[in-house]
Amino acid sequence: LSKINTKEDFERVVPIAIRMLDNVIDLNYYPLKKVKDTNLKSRSIGLGVMGEAQMLAENKVMFGSREHFKWIDKIMEQFSYNAIKSSMELAKEKGPFGRYEWDKTKESPIIELLKEEAPDVYESIKENGMRNGTLLSIAPTGTISLLMGVFK
Repeated sequence: LSKINTKEDFERVVPIAIRMLDNVIDLNYYPLKKVKDTNLKSRSIGLGVMGEAQMLAENKVMFGSREHFKWIDKIMEQFSYNAIKSSMELAKEKGPFGRYEWDKTKESPIIELLKEEAPDVYESIKENGMRNGTLLSIAPTGTISLLMGVFK
């Protein structure tokens, strides 16, 4: 987040990241057939963010302040929206994940929000599905943060 935190950044970077993570599913080595079959059916990926504290410090925003929460809420909304849209676009191109079923009686809060805020994406998901059964994950460990150069 210290490097990528605007609407334009997310529109540019998130589709690439989703595509790359989806490709890993096909290119990965699986030691067990059951693991491979499960991954190919659910196509679960875990795109996350890191660098929030650095982003706040660089922008002189106090951690835990109202400004922080408003800012991170807006950022995560953009991040999530672009991840969902990217997975839907991949589903149009490559097909939805194997267990995708549109069950109107069990729509999630994010799908309900899409229905209101982004009806075109909502309708495309109804028509084309999603490429990935899971999209987002909790931020990675400190070790990965160091490897990615989040801390200087």
